[in-house]
Amino acid sequence: MRAMARTLVKYGCARGKIGGIIRNVAALFGIEVKNEMSRRTVGRTVLEGWVAAQIQLGHELERTPSVTLSQDSTGHKHQNIEVRHMAIRTPDYASGTNTVSKNPEMRIISISPTLNHSAVHSKLGWLKSFSTIISTYVHSPLFKREGTQLTMHEIARKIKGMNGDHANNEKATATCIQQWKHEMAVEELGEEKLLEMETMYLFGVLRDTNEKKIVKAGGPEAWNLLSRAEQALFDAEVMRELKLELGQEVYDGLGDDAKRSLDQLLWAGCCMHKDQNSFKAGNSQMMLYWDKYGLEGPVVLANKFNAATLEPVLNPNAHRGRKLTDVEVAALEASTRGGAKTAAIAGAVLRNRDERKGQGKVYIAHFRDLLGDDFEQFPDTSNSRFATHGAAAGVLFLHKMHYIEFLETVKLTKNQPGWTNIEKNLVNALKCPQTCQELAVLGLVHQAITVPYLRVVRANKHVNALDLGPWHLHVREHLQKLIDDPSLLLIPGEDAYLSASLDGKPWQKPAVIQAIHARLDELPDIEGLLVEFLMGALTTYIRFTAEFAPGSLIDLATENEKEDAWMPATNDVNEGALGSYRVMLRFKPTLTIQQYNAMVLYARNNTQAFMDAKFTEDDFRYIMKEARILDASKLEAKRRKEQVEFNKQVAALKKSKQETKERKEREKKERLSKVVLFKEPCEVTEALTVGMIDE
Repeated sequence: MRAMARTLVKYGCARGKIGGIIRNVAALFGIEVKNEMSRRTVGRTVLEGWVAAQIQLGHELERTPSVTLSQDSTGHKHQNIEVRHMAIRTPDYASGTNTVSKNPEMRIISISPTLNHSAVHSKLGWLKSFSTIISTYVHSPLFKREGTQLTMHEIARKIKGMNGDHANNEKATATCIQQWKHEMAVEELGEEKLLEMETMYLFGVLRDTNEKKIVKAGGPEAWNLLSRAEQALFDAEVMRELKLELGQEVYDGLGDDAKRSLDQLLWAGCCMHKDQNSFKAGNSQMMLYWDKYGLEGPVVLANKFNAATLEPVLNPNAHRGRKLTDVEVAALEASTRGGAKTAAIAGAVLRNRDERKGQGKVYIAHFRDLLGDDFEQFPDTSNSRFATHGAAAGVLFLHKMHYIEFLETVKLTKNQPGWTNIEKNLVNALKCPQTCQELAVLGLVHQAITVPYLRVVRANKHVNALDLGPWHLHVREHLQKLIDDPSLLLIPGEDAYLSASLDGKPWQKPAVIQAIHARLDELPDIEGLLVEFLMGALTTYIRFTAEFAPGSLIDLATENEKEDAWMPATNDVNEGALGSYRVMLRFKPTLTIQQYNAMVLYARNNTQAFMDAKFTEDDFRYIMKEARILDASKLEAKRRKEQVEFNKQVAALKKSKQETKERKEREKKERLSKVVLFKEPCEVTEALTVGMIDE
């Protein structure tokens, strides 16, 4: 019944209704449920799922030969939220064996707030998660039956890689984890050396360490005044320092291969972000083409606040040569233009993420009637989905006249015929020859580069990002090939894809390519625009694939090392988890982070299958007891208080720095006000000291 309650919560049932649902369903099968489960009890069953998930993660960490970490973060109501996953090889619970799978599975560890968006706090979040998993698992009945050992040192030893997006914080976090992994390895070497010492020598080392500890505490009297808990902290710290000291001596004597084995942590960035940033950079360079060659650029697409200001400037009948006012210049600089902006505007009009805005339902009905079975929903640029701007550009170019006719229909069917500013911008952009040329380039690149690229990196969920080095090299070579000979993309032909497409496979949307080729006479600048785009994309792509460069850690890694450090090719699992969190809080804004974690870990890690295979009555009693303790711990209140105290400390520190800066400025002004200013050489009547000259 408790498992059923967790399942109903997973599918969105209100917790206060679940007890009645279970009773009614049971009655249909002739089963009498005497006591109806309360809302509070349902909440505790959800927390029991979280406790079970921690046991599961500990059980799997103990058995997996290697671990790869993955994380991402986002802001939610001015609070940084981090999601953590790990790739591990898990047992097949259906078969009832402990043999781990060949292909790793992604396990979610937690979604939790951090005090700030720094790599140090990200690392502390990982260590806290590991500590919680270890503590929950080693005290469980399952560990007593089947467990052997799970420590922070063992987890650190198994960590072989880390991945995420290309944000500096994620890279810095990987560096912090690598440093922690090194410290754990050195400490473990020191512990092994202690165990190998002869007894008399060990006594001498421990005596010296004890003397240092007492001196550090402030002497024998100060030591005796400390509580036992404080003394224990001193003992633990000095022993750790001793292990690190001895371990460093051992580490320094190791060979390069042994050191590499202990320290190696491979990092790779999300392939989707590689494509996205390269596409963005290519578009930025393409937009400079018009000014570079002194040509008239695309029409300005001003927002509704700047449109009225720029009306006298952009009007075809405007006075030429008139000097623009400062307000007009500012409005013009704030306005954008071009194919990518047109794709974004089209998404806002035709498929707005806010159902109350745009022409979504009207658009669907109109184009479904027009295109029949060929109709597809407009690419979701409004939600900034990966690769949607290129796809939208191709569709806009293909059906340009249909979209203009549709917008004319929209205008005339209103109570007061007319366009909104954004609809007017879309019409103007589609009628602009320069904008259409940019749309054609974006559509070509999307079909020739982005679509084939994604076909490879998203071929299946088992693609190892570390194996994609040759593929990334091929992408660079193909981009350079198209730069050297853009006609490969521009000359019509049924088999043009063989040399123009990145993977040599047929076009995903041949109609887009055919439409561009059929209207090349309308695109006089398309070759120059295409080359500029590809050059900008190539430069950025090289930068975003630096982890695969010759001589890099990934390039030097063996096949076994890459297999041990398996990581997904994209950041989808993290992006999806953060997006799901945002959506959930829209519908349940009072849901605590602990309850949300319990729901997500239980559902996504398939914890129920683990429980069915491994749990006994003792395990169920254990998770019920731990859930009650967790429910009474008021973790959310403690977390909020910790965040408030941290914010106060940050504010106090910044205030102190500001006051120090202002004080120094005042002192400088006072000092300068006392300095005698000589305007003429004759005013100098005595020898000047070095200090006077400096002033």
